[in-house]
Amino acid sequence: MSAPLRRADAKTAKHLLTSPETRRAMVLFASQILGILFAFLTQKLNTNYLSKEEFGAVTWCTQLFIMLHPLFEFGYFLSGTRALTRAHEKEKVRQWYGVLILVMGVMGLLMSVSLLAVTVLFPSLFNDELTRNAMLVASSLSWAYVLQFFLQSVVQGAGDVNHLSMFTVMSRFLTMASLGLWIYLGRLSVEASLLLSMGAMACSGVFVLWRLSPRFTQWRDLLPELRSENKEYGWHIYIGKLVSVPTFQLAPIMIPYFSTLTSSAIYGVGSNLVTPMVQATQSISMTMFKNFSQQKKLKDRLILINVMVLMIIGGSIYVFAPFLITLSANETYQQAVPYMLPLVLGGFFQGLWQPFHQFALARGKGEWMKHQLIMGSVTDLALALVLVPLYGLEGACWQFCLGRVIRFFLTLHNYYRTVKHIESVS
Repeated sequence: MSAPLRRADAKTAKHLLTSPETRRAMVLFASQILGILFAFLTQKLNTNYLSKEEFGAVTWCTQLFIMLHPLFEFGYFLSGTRALTRAHEKEKVRQWYGVLILVMGVMGLLMSVSLLAVTVLFPSLFNDELTRNAMLVASSLSWAYVLQFFLQSVVQGAGDVNHLSMFTVMSRFLTMASLGLWIYLGRLSVEASLLLSMGAMACSGVFVLWRLSPRFTQWRDLLPELRSENKEYGWHIYIGKLVSVPTFQLAPIMIPYFSTLTSSAIYGVGSNLVTPMVQATQSISMTMFKNFSQQKKLKDRLILINVMVLMIIGGSIYVFAPFLITLSANETYQQAVPYMLPLVLGGFFQGLWQPFHQFALARGKGEWMKHQLIMGSVTDLALALVLVPLYGLEGACWQFCLGRVIRFFLTLHNYYRTVKHIESVS
């Protein structure tokens, strides 16, 4: 990290705002900032018209969907992303979109059916009747999270910032608008809040899929190639995610079992504030994914942009947290203020690893990524099992921080290993 800072000069500073990568990142980040604004307004409606227990149930269900949806892609989305980086003709890109959309449809259906079956057959898994009833209704639309993951993972492989930006803004706006209309017409409930959110995500995603103009005529020819790519690359990462993703989001899922649903609501408001930090650096890295597949290492100016953005946004969030919490929720959620330090620090390190992680995804070996994810999972699991039972909400927040610090150094190790391998074979 110190080398790019030492080599920074006027030319580097000029590239910060003039490079094509920066312009693409700014387009995506602008859409994400607008999406975050709509998300904060949505949260404001939820916190004002739901009790803390009800909003805690919404937060818990949402965290569960976020935790589970990457486990239903079986490595095919990442394999498709890699294949798209090698597709330079527009027709070929559309054909790849076609076969990947078919795969995505099967995975989404599998997630919805699986969650519904588990909810019906194992009701004792849920901490209370409120969350169980919400899951019975919401699981039918949980496939929308697979669709969202498809767009975030696959579209970046084609370098298609415009469609990703369109989905981000459209889904968040429709969520806010439909929620406001529902409140105007009647009473808001946990089930209605979840269904409106996922319905907006589903409608926006389907519209963007149509805009991609996929071709389905060559799916029989491309599917074997996709399977081969998945066997060598995507499947390894999927195995790592199968272990890693549940533990990455485990702490907030554990909160109601060792504290209350109210604590889940407080955690949700606080953690949502750090979202702009992570999404800003994701924007920078995602727009560069196709370029990463042809580079030998990260450019210094990209690392500098990443650090600068994190420092500015993170510092602003921490300083203005009391105002932002009242603005995005209401004054009763000021209980989240004492927990902003570990949340902001965790968001900083999660944002810091984004370019190194995306580069390793584009150029590295799937087996190396698998080892990185499993090691991160072990530390997350250990921290969650110790901190949350002992300290409840506070323990979950510090698990958020410490887990992401450790994952950053694991990601950095994998990045340097990948660069060394590229240099040895070039």
